[in-house]
Amino acid sequence: MDDMKKLAAKAAVKLIKNRSILGLGSGSTVSFFIKYLIKRKKEGLDVRCVSSSKKSSYLAKKGGIKLLDIKNVKKIDIVVDGADEIDKDKNMIKGGGGALFKEKILIEFSKKVIIIVDETKLVDKLGRKKLPVEIIPFGAKFVFEKLKKERFKGIWRVCKKNNFITENGNFILDIFLNKLLDNPKKIHDKIKGIVGVVETGLFCDVNPKVIIGREEGGVDIW
Repeated sequence: MDDMKKLAAKAAVKLIKNRSILGLGSGSTVSFFIKYLIKRKKEGLDVRCVSSSKKSSYLAKKGGIKLLDIKNVKKIDIVVDGADEIDKDKNMIKGGGGALFKEKILIEFSKKVIIIVDETKLVDKLGRKKLPVEIIPFGAKFVFEKLKKERFKGIWRVCKKNNFITENGNFILDIFLNKLLDNPKKIHDKIKGIVGVVETGLFCDVNPKVIIGREEGGVDIW
């Protein structure tokens, strides 16, 4: 699977233009992208980045890539990110690494979005993976019960026997979707409308360029 991820990452790096400001997503495929981006930088590519996670920040900074504070950035040229699932309409489930809120901010305000995945992430309809939902800790129990009443059952993500805490200081509830999604946007809106929910891992209406690493070699581009 790593070989497919590397193929997608290499193809994405070739699309990065000089003097770009990049938004870095998170996840294993993005880690490969950062590795190849560092190589291009050493060959003379001038890029600066805004990162969605500590891990991506660490990898980029270690490789000599200049990181920017988002409050000092006037534009983001391209965001490069991965996905846990992506359907034929380019709707996605993301957030397996817990950085979904920051990823969504970068994507929302970027001129272009590139999603890099291996072919195992392609699905006809979303819903096989658990759906991450970021929730404010204050009153989280009530939000959990409200979601249950709306037939969204899930489990709190844990880390070392404690609640997993996002970089924003929030909890993650991983929801089991009881059926494949015909209308992901409708589900997103329903969950997001509950007070205490910060964001869902459903990414709809993004219309990214999708680069898919294939098992037989090479990539497909949607």
